[in-house]
Amino acid sequence: MNEADQTLKSYIVGDSVMLNINKAQLNGLIGLMGENLFGQKKSLNGHEEDNGMIVSSGELHAMDFQTSGQQGKYRELIGDPCVGFTAMVYGLPKSGKSTMCLDFANYLASLHGKVLYCAIEEGFGYTLKEKVERLKAHHSNLYITDRVPENQNDFQFVFIDSVSKAGMDVNAIDQLRKMHPDTSFIFIYHTTKEGHFKGVNEHAHEVDVIIQVEKGQAISTGRFNAGG
Repeated sequence: MNEADQTLKSYIVGDSVMLNINKAQLNGLIGLMGENLFGQKKSLNGHEEDNGMIVSSGELHAMDFQTSGQQGKYRELIGDPCVGFTAMVYGLPKSGKSTMCLDFANYLASLHGKVLYCAIEEGFGYTLKEKVERLKAHHSNLYITDRVPENQNDFQFVFIDSVSKAGMDVNAIDQLRKMHPDTSFIFIYHTTKEGHFKGVNEHAHEVDVIIQVEKGQAISTGRFNAGG
């Protein structure tokens, strides 16, 4: 980036120095830019498609990806996922999902940025207020709503409690993630006694972290050394 800056300054004063940056250096910017720098698009039946990219293992080793910087008990639970991670929290009704998620939201607000908690299930009522008071979850970076707003650009983390109550299917969830690639989403699901999700079972294959809550205990599996 410094080389590009100096080259531009030289160009402004009339020097036509050529900027030379190798592919490995450009690949290293992917983690910062959040974009596929070498993925080309092609038109197929009027639709744009991403061709993806091919890099060597050495180039992959040189890449730098920004993590969310988890600490303490939540790093133990989910690891340290990349910025823009997705998580699924599921369990039977009254298992402690919302309590854990509200505590997690307060932790994220205190250390990692602005958080929006969409309490669609409970809404603004006594039970939600009781949880906020009991958990002392009233940080200035933690915001609560009773719906899923269209624009979440101001938030680094968004909790949706619950997906079924919000009436969201897989397509709606994918669209939400594409519109906000730098926002981490935590989706809360109810399950039946047989363990089936009330909503969409296939979403479990798309998220980075899966957290099961049962009788007040949270256990996770995921892609970021999770398993606490």
